[in-house]
Amino acid sequence: MRSRTLFLSLAILCAAPAFAEEGRVPIFEPLSLSGSGVAGKYIVTRDIGTVDPGTVIEFVGSGTEHVEVDLNGFTIANTVAGSGAVIVANNLGKFTIRNGSIIASPSRGGLLVTNTVQAVVEDLSVKNTSTGVFVENPQQFAVRRVLADTAGFFGILVDGASGVDNTGIVQDCQVRRTGHEGIRVVEAIDGVTIVGNRVRDAGLAAETRGLYVDTTGGSDADDIVELRRNNVRNIDGWGIRVNTKGACTIEGNRVGGATRSGIWVRTNGCLIEDNVARLNDEAGIHVSGGRNQIRGNVVTDNGLGLWIAPSSCGSTGYCGNDNTFTKNTSRGNTGLPTPCLPPIGACAAPDLCLDPTTVGNTSFGDNLMPGGC
Repeated sequence: MRSRTLFLSLAILCAAPAFAEEGRVPIFEPLSLSGSGVAGKYIVTRDIGTVDPGTVIEFVGSGTEHVEVDLNGFTIANTVAGSGAVIVANNLGKFTIRNGSIIASPSRGGLLVTNTVQAVVEDLSVKNTSTGVFVENPQQFAVRRVLADTAGFFGILVDGASGVDNTGIVQDCQVRRTGHEGIRVVEAIDGVTIVGNRVRDAGLAAETRGLYVDTTGGSDADDIVELRRNNVRNIDGWGIRVNTKGACTIEGNRVGGATRSGIWVRTNGCLIEDNVARLNDEAGIHVSGGRNQIRGNVVTDNGLGLWIAPSSCGSTGYCGNDNTFTKNTSRGNTGLPTPCLPPIGACAAPDLCLDPTTVGNTSFGDNLMPGGC
Protein backbone atom coordinates (compact mmCIF):
# COMPACT_ATOMS: atom_id res chain seq x y z
CA MET A 1 0.00 0.00 0.00
CA ARG A 2 2.85 2.38 0.82
CA SER A 3 4.47 1.85 -2.57
CA ARG A 4 1.11 2.42 -4.34
CA THR A 5 0.56 5.69 -2.45
CA LEU A 6 4.08 6.81 -3.30
CA PHE A 7 3.49 5.95 -6.95
CA LEU A 8 0.27 8.00 -7.10
CA SER A 9 1.91 10.98 -5.39
CA LEU A 10 4.79 10.90 -7.85
CA ALA A 11 2.37 10.61 -10.75
CA ILE A 12 0.51 13.75 -9.66
CA LEU A 13 3.73 15.67 -9.16
CA CYS A 14 5.01 14.58 -12.56
CA ALA A 15 1.72 15.50 -14.23
CA ALA A 16 1.74 19.07 -12.91
CA PRO A 17 4.59 20.28 -15.17
CA ALA A 18 2.86 18.67 -18.17
CA PHE A 19 -0.39 20.49 -17.46
CA ALA A 20 1.57 23.71 -16.95
CA GLU A 21 3.16 23.28 -20.37
CA GLU A 22 -0.36 22.98 -21.81
CA GLY A 23 -1.34 26.17 -20.02
CA ARG A 24 -3.66 24.35 -17.59
CA VAL A 25 -3.49 24.80 -13.83
CA PRO A 26 -3.94 21.59 -11.78
CA ILE A 27 -6.65 21.51 -9.09
CA PHE A 28 -6.06 18.83 -6.45
CA GLU A 29 -7.68 20.35 -3.35
CA PRO A 30 -10.50 22.82 -2.49
CA LEU A 31 -9.93 26.11 -4.31
CA SER A 32 -11.32 29.65 -4.07
CA LEU A 33 -10.06 32.38 -6.43
CA SER A 34 -11.28 35.93 -6.97
CA GLY A 35 -10.33 39.01 -8.92
CA SER A 36 -8.78 39.45 -12.35
CA GLY A 37 -6.30 36.65 -11.69
CA VAL A 38 -8.95 33.92 -11.96
CA ALA A 39 -8.76 33.77 -15.77
CA GLY A 40 -7.27 30.61 -17.17
CA LYS A 41 -7.64 26.93 -17.90
CA TYR A 42 -7.83 24.46 -15.01
CA ILE A 43 -7.77 20.67 -14.79
CA VAL A 44 -8.71 18.49 -11.83
CA THR A 45 -6.15 15.80 -11.05
CA ARG A 46 -7.93 13.78 -8.35
CA ASP A 47 -11.26 13.32 -6.62
CA ILE A 48 -11.85 16.20 -4.20
CA GLY A 49 -14.14 16.09 -1.20
CA THR A 50 -14.54 18.20 1.90
CA VAL A 51 -16.22 18.14 5.29
CA ASP A 52 -16.32 21.92 5.31
CA PRO A 53 -19.85 23.36 4.90
CA GLY A 54 -18.71 25.76 2.17
CA THR A 55 -18.05 25.56 -1.57
CA VAL A 56 -15.37 23.18 -2.86
CA ILE A 57 -14.32 25.10 -6.01
CA GLU A 58 -15.14 28.78 -6.55
CA PHE A 59 -14.21 31.40 -9.15
CA VAL A 60 -15.30 35.03 -8.71
CA GLY A 61 -14.25 37.47 -11.41
CA SER A 62 -14.75 41.10 -12.34
CA GLY A 63 -17.04 40.45 -15.30
CA THR A 64 -14.69 39.77 -18.21
CA GLU A 65 -12.49 36.79 -17.31
CA HIS A 66 -12.65 33.48 -19.16
CA VAL A 67 -12.38 30.35 -17.01
CA GLU A 68 -12.34 26.79 -18.33
CA VAL A 69 -12.47 23.80 -15.97
CA ASP A 70 -11.89 20.20 -17.04
CA LEU A 71 -12.96 17.85 -14.26
CA ASN A 72 -10.98 15.19 -16.11
CA GLY A 73 -13.36 12.39 -15.12
CA PHE A 74 -13.01 13.04 -11.39
CA THR A 75 -15.65 13.72 -8.73
CA ILE A 76 -16.07 16.91 -6.69
CA ALA A 77 -18.14 16.25 -3.59
CA ASN A 78 -19.53 18.00 -0.54
CA THR A 79 -22.16 15.89 1.17
CA VAL A 80 -22.18 18.01 4.35
CA ALA A 81 -25.51 19.72 5.02
CA GLY A 82 -25.41 23.42 4.17
CA SER A 83 -26.38 26.05 1.62
CA GLY A 84 -24.58 27.21 -1.50
CA ALA A 85 -23.25 24.90 -4.20
CA VAL A 86 -20.36 22.49 -4.59
CA ILE A 87 -18.91 24.46 -7.54
CA VAL A 88 -19.58 28.18 -8.04
CA ALA A 89 -18.67 30.55 -10.89
CA ASN A 90 -19.66 34.20 -10.45
CA ASN A 91 -19.28 37.36 -12.51
CA LEU A 92 -17.18 36.01 -15.39
CA GLY A 93 -17.04 36.78 -19.07
CA LYS A 94 -17.20 33.09 -19.94
CA PHE A 95 -17.26 29.94 -17.84
CA THR A 96 -16.89 26.43 -19.26
CA ILE A 97 -17.00 23.23 -17.22
CA ARG A 98 -17.04 19.67 -18.49
CA ASN A 99 -16.21 16.02 -18.05
CA GLY A 100 -16.79 14.89 -14.47
CA SER A 101 -19.12 14.36 -11.53
CA ILE A 102 -20.55 16.46 -8.72
CA ILE A 103 -22.11 15.01 -5.59
CA ALA A 104 -23.83 17.20 -2.99
CA SER A 105 -26.20 16.97 -0.04
CA PRO A 106 -29.98 17.46 -0.46
CA SER A 107 -29.70 21.01 0.93
CA ARG A 108 -26.86 22.04 -1.40
CA GLY A 109 -26.69 22.87 -5.10
CA GLY A 110 -24.42 21.01 -7.46
CA LEU A 111 -23.22 23.71 -9.89
CA LEU A 112 -24.08 27.43 -9.75
CA VAL A 113 -23.06 29.73 -12.61
CA THR A 114 -24.30 33.25 -11.93
CA ASN A 115 -23.94 36.71 -13.52
CA THR A 116 -21.71 35.28 -16.25
CA VAL A 117 -22.03 36.38 -19.87
CA GLN A 118 -21.48 32.95 -21.44
CA ALA A 119 -22.00 29.67 -19.59
CA VAL A 120 -21.11 26.27 -21.10
CA VAL A 121 -21.85 23.12 -19.10
CA GLU A 122 -21.10 19.79 -20.77
CA ASP A 123 -20.72 16.10 -19.92
CA LEU A 124 -21.45 16.30 -16.19
CA SER A 125 -23.10 13.92 -13.76
CA VAL A 126 -24.72 15.81 -10.86
CA LYS A 127 -26.32 13.80 -8.06
CA ASN A 128 -28.12 14.22 -4.74
CA THR A 129 -28.57 18.00 -4.82
CA SER A 130 -31.14 20.69 -4.07
CA THR A 131 -30.76 21.87 -7.70
CA GLY A 132 -28.38 20.03 -10.00
CA VAL A 133 -27.30 22.78 -12.42
CA PHE A 134 -28.36 26.41 -11.95
CA VAL A 135 -27.41 28.99 -14.59
CA GLU A 136 -28.52 32.44 -13.45
CA ASN A 137 -28.56 35.69 -15.46
CA PRO A 138 -26.64 34.50 -18.54
CA GLN A 139 -26.61 36.19 -21.91
CA GLN A 140 -25.70 32.95 -23.68
CA PHE A 141 -25.86 29.43 -22.29
CA ALA A 142 -25.35 25.84 -23.39
CA VAL A 143 -26.14 22.87 -21.18
CA ARG A 144 -25.38 19.60 -22.95
CA ARG A 145 -25.18 15.95 -21.95
CA VAL A 146 -25.83 16.49 -18.25
CA LEU A 147 -27.17 13.73 -16.02
CA ALA A 148 -29.04 15.32 -13.10
CA ASP A 149 -30.15 12.58 -10.74
CA THR A 150 -32.12 13.13 -7.51
CA ALA A 151 -32.71 16.84 -6.80
CA GLY A 152 -34.97 18.27 -4.13
CA PHE A 153 -35.98 21.18 -6.38
CA PHE A 154 -34.85 21.32 -10.04
CA GLY A 155 -32.64 19.13 -12.15
CA ILE A 156 -31.58 21.90 -14.55
CA LEU A 157 -32.62 25.52 -13.97
CA VAL A 158 -31.88 28.48 -16.28
CA ASP A 159 -33.15 31.84 -15.01
CA GLY A 160 -32.48 34.59 -17.55
CA ALA A 161 -31.31 38.13 -16.99
CA SER A 162 -33.81 40.94 -17.48
CA GLY A 163 -33.06 43.84 -19.80
CA VAL A 164 -30.69 41.92 -22.11
CA ASP A 165 -31.12 39.53 -25.03
CA ASN A 166 -30.21 36.04 -23.89
CA THR A 167 -30.31 32.80 -25.82
CA GLY A 168 -29.23 29.24 -25.33
CA ILE A 169 -29.68 25.50 -25.64
CA VAL A 170 -30.39 22.55 -23.34
CA GLN A 171 -29.52 19.40 -25.26
CA ASP A 172 -29.26 15.64 -24.71
CA CYS A 173 -29.62 15.82 -20.92
CA GLN A 174 -31.15 13.21 -18.64
CA VAL A 175 -33.04 14.32 -15.55
CA ARG A 176 -34.72 12.02 -13.07
CA ARG A 177 -36.20 12.05 -9.58
CA THR A 178 -36.75 15.77 -8.92
CA GLY A 179 -38.97 17.43 -6.34
CA HIS A 180 -40.13 20.10 -8.79
CA GLU A 181 -39.42 20.70 -12.50
CA GLY A 182 -36.94 18.44 -14.21
CA ILE A 183 -35.86 21.16 -16.68
CA ARG A 184 -36.95 24.76 -16.07
CA VAL A 185 -36.02 27.67 -18.40
CA VAL A 186 -37.69 30.91 -17.37
CA GLU A 187 -37.78 34.70 -17.22
CA ALA A 188 -35.98 36.91 -19.73
CA ILE A 189 -35.11 34.25 -22.29
CA ASP A 190 -35.39 35.58 -25.85
CA GLY A 191 -34.56 32.39 -27.69
CA VAL A 192 -34.07 28.85 -26.48
CA THR A 193 -33.74 25.39 -28.01
CA ILE A 194 -34.52 22.37 -25.85
CA VAL A 195 -33.78 19.19 -27.78
CA GLY A 196 -33.23 15.51 -27.17
CA ASN A 197 -33.69 15.53 -23.38
CA ARG A 198 -35.21 12.81 -21.19
CA VAL A 199 -37.10 13.71 -18.01
CA ARG A 200 -38.46 11.09 -15.60
CA ASP A 201 -40.22 11.15 -12.24
CA ALA A 202 -40.58 14.91 -11.64
CA GLY A 203 -42.84 16.38 -9.00
CA LEU A 204 -41.89 14.14 -6.11
CA ALA A 205 -42.38 17.07 -3.69
CA ALA A 206 -45.28 18.98 -5.30
CA GLU A 207 -47.37 19.19 -8.48
CA THR A 208 -45.10 20.56 -11.17
CA ARG A 209 -44.03 20.37 -14.84
CA GLY A 210 -41.53 17.89 -16.24
CA LEU A 211 -40.21 20.37 -18.78
CA TYR A 212 -41.18 24.03 -18.35
CA VAL A 213 -40.36 27.00 -20.59
CA ASP A 214 -41.60 30.53 -19.94
CA THR A 215 -40.12 33.34 -22.04
CA THR A 216 -42.79 35.93 -21.30
CA GLY A 217 -40.31 37.93 -19.21
CA GLY A 218 -38.08 38.55 -22.25
CA SER A 219 -37.40 41.94 -23.77
CA ASP A 220 -38.66 41.00 -27.26
CA ALA A 221 -42.09 40.03 -28.50
CA ASP A 222 -40.49 37.79 -31.15
CA ASP A 223 -38.68 35.34 -28.90
CA ILE A 224 -38.16 31.96 -30.57
CA VAL A 225 -38.62 28.71 -28.68
CA GLU A 226 -37.96 25.23 -30.04
CA LEU A 227 -38.76 22.01 -28.19
CA ARG A 228 -37.83 18.98 -30.25
CA ARG A 229 -37.51 15.26 -29.59
CA ASN A 230 -37.80 15.41 -25.80
CA ASN A 231 -39.10 12.39 -23.89
CA VAL A 232 -41.02 13.09 -20.68
CA ARG A 233 -42.54 10.42 -18.44
CA ASN A 234 -44.19 9.97 -15.04
CA ILE A 235 -44.79 13.55 -13.94
CA ASP A 236 -46.93 14.69 -11.02
CA GLY A 237 -48.44 17.60 -12.96
CA TRP A 238 -47.96 18.60 -16.61
CA GLY A 239 -45.49 16.80 -18.84
CA ILE A 240 -44.44 19.79 -21.00
CA ARG A 241 -45.69 23.33 -20.44
CA VAL A 242 -44.75 26.27 -22.68
CA ASN A 243 -45.55 29.98 -22.25
CA THR A 244 -44.11 32.33 -24.86
CA LYS A 245 -44.74 35.76 -26.36
CA GLY A 246 -43.34 34.83 -29.77
CA ALA A 247 -43.23 31.92 -32.16
CA CYS A 248 -42.41 28.39 -31.13
CA THR A 249 -41.98 24.93 -32.57
CA ILE A 250 -43.00 21.95 -30.46
CA GLU A 251 -42.10 18.94 -32.54
CA GLY A 252 -41.47 15.25 -32.12
CA ASN A 253 -41.83 15.11 -28.34
CA ARG A 254 -43.07 12.03 -26.45
CA VAL A 255 -45.04 12.58 -23.25
CA GLY A 256 -46.82 10.06 -21.04
CA GLY A 257 -47.88 9.38 -17.50
CA ALA A 258 -48.60 12.98 -16.45
CA THR A 259 -51.29 13.55 -13.81
CA ARG A 260 -52.39 16.71 -15.68
CA SER A 261 -52.09 17.38 -19.43
CA GLY A 262 -49.25 15.87 -21.42
CA ILE A 263 -48.46 19.07 -23.37
CA TRP A 264 -49.91 22.47 -22.46
CA VAL A 265 -49.13 25.28 -24.91
CA ARG A 266 -50.02 28.81 -23.84
CA THR A 267 -48.82 30.80 -26.82
CA ASN A 268 -49.70 32.16 -30.26
CA GLY A 269 -48.52 31.40 -33.77
CA CYS A 270 -46.72 28.15 -33.01
CA LEU A 271 -46.29 24.88 -34.83
CA ILE A 272 -47.29 21.87 -32.71
CA GLU A 273 -46.34 18.88 -34.83
CA ASP A 274 -45.62 15.13 -34.70
CA ASN A 275 -45.87 14.82 -30.92
CA VAL A 276 -47.11 11.69 -29.16
CA ALA A 277 -49.12 12.12 -25.95
CA ARG A 278 -50.42 8.98 -24.28
CA LEU A 279 -51.75 7.91 -20.89
CA ASN A 280 -51.99 11.41 -19.41
CA ASP A 281 -54.79 12.00 -16.91
CA GLU A 282 -56.16 15.21 -18.46
CA ALA A 283 -55.60 16.25 -22.09
CA GLY A 284 -53.00 14.76 -24.35
CA ILE A 285 -52.46 18.23 -25.88
CA HIS A 286 -54.02 21.39 -24.41
CA VAL A 287 -53.75 24.59 -26.47
CA SER A 288 -54.82 27.85 -24.84
CA GLY A 289 -53.24 30.31 -27.26
CA GLY A 290 -54.36 31.17 -30.78
CA ARG A 291 -53.42 30.96 -34.45
CA ASN A 292 -51.37 27.84 -33.84
CA GLN A 293 -50.96 25.03 -36.37
CA ILE A 294 -51.63 21.66 -34.76
CA ARG A 295 -50.79 18.83 -37.11
CA GLY A 296 -49.68 15.24 -37.29
CA ASN A 297 -49.90 14.55 -33.54
CA VAL A 298 -50.88 11.21 -32.02
CA VAL A 299 -53.05 11.63 -28.93
CA THR A 300 -54.37 8.39 -27.43
CA ASP A 301 -55.58 6.92 -24.14
CA ASN A 302 -55.67 10.24 -22.25
CA GLY A 303 -58.49 11.89 -20.35
CA LEU A 304 -59.14 14.24 -23.29
CA GLY A 305 -57.48 14.06 -26.67
CA LEU A 306 -56.93 17.45 -28.28
CA TRP A 307 -58.31 20.20 -26.02
CA ILE A 308 -58.48 23.81 -27.23
CA ALA A 309 -59.49 26.07 -24.35
CA PRO A 310 -58.56 29.53 -23.04
CA SER A 311 -57.43 28.35 -19.60
CA SER A 312 -54.92 30.83 -18.12
CA CYS A 313 -54.27 32.47 -21.47
CA GLY A 314 -53.53 35.74 -19.64
CA SER A 315 -52.22 38.49 -21.91
CA THR A 316 -51.49 36.17 -24.85
CA GLY A 317 -54.53 37.61 -26.64
CA TYR A 318 -56.16 34.88 -28.73
CA CYS A 319 -57.18 32.67 -25.80
CA GLY A 320 -57.88 29.47 -27.74
CA ASN A 321 -59.16 31.11 -30.94
CA ASP A 322 -58.30 30.73 -34.64
CA ASN A 323 -56.21 27.58 -34.39
CA THR A 324 -56.06 25.08 -37.25
CA PHE A 325 -55.67 21.34 -36.83
CA THR A 326 -54.93 18.70 -39.44
CA LYS A 327 -53.76 15.09 -39.79
CA ASN A 328 -53.94 14.44 -36.05
CA THR A 329 -54.81 11.02 -34.67
CA SER A 330 -56.94 11.12 -31.52
CA ARG A 331 -58.51 7.89 -30.28
CA GLY A 332 -59.28 6.02 -27.11
CA ASN A 333 -59.38 9.09 -24.88
CA THR A 334 -61.86 8.21 -22.17
CA GLY A 335 -62.18 11.03 -19.64
CA LEU A 336 -65.13 13.24 -18.85
CA PRO A 337 -64.52 16.53 -20.69
CA THR A 338 -65.20 20.04 -19.63
CA PRO A 339 -67.95 21.72 -21.72
CA CYS A 340 -67.23 21.40 -25.43
CA LEU A 341 -68.72 22.87 -28.59
CA PRO A 342 -70.94 20.65 -30.72
CA PRO A 343 -68.96 18.18 -32.83
CA ILE A 344 -66.92 19.36 -35.79
CA GLY A 345 -67.98 16.88 -38.45
CA ALA A 346 -68.27 13.56 -36.67
CA CYS A 347 -65.49 14.29 -34.17
CA ALA A 348 -66.46 14.97 -30.62
CA ALA A 349 -65.27 14.82 -27.06
CA PRO A 350 -63.35 13.31 -25.50
CA ASP A 351 -61.13 12.87 -28.58
CA LEU A 352 -61.64 16.52 -29.56
CA CYS A 353 -62.84 19.24 -27.23
CA LEU A 354 -63.27 22.89 -28.24
CA ASP A 355 -64.23 25.09 -25.33
CA PRO A 356 -67.55 26.94 -25.94
CA THR A 357 -65.84 30.30 -25.42
CA THR A 358 -63.42 29.76 -28.32
CA VAL A 359 -64.08 30.83 -31.90
CA GLY A 360 -62.55 30.38 -35.32
CA ASN A 361 -60.88 27.00 -34.76
CA THR A 362 -60.92 25.04 -38.01
CA SER A 363 -60.08 21.60 -39.35
CA PHE A 364 -58.94 20.60 -42.83
CA GLY A 365 -61.12 17.51 -42.55
CA ASP A 366 -58.30 14.97 -42.55
CA ASN A 367 -57.84 14.19 -38.86
CA LEU A 368 -57.94 10.51 -37.93
CA MET A 369 -60.56 10.56 -35.22
CA PRO A 370 -63.68 8.44 -34.85
CA GLY A 371 -65.91 9.55 -37.71
CA GLY A 372 -63.28 11.84 -39.20
CA CYS A 373 -63.22 15.64 -39.07
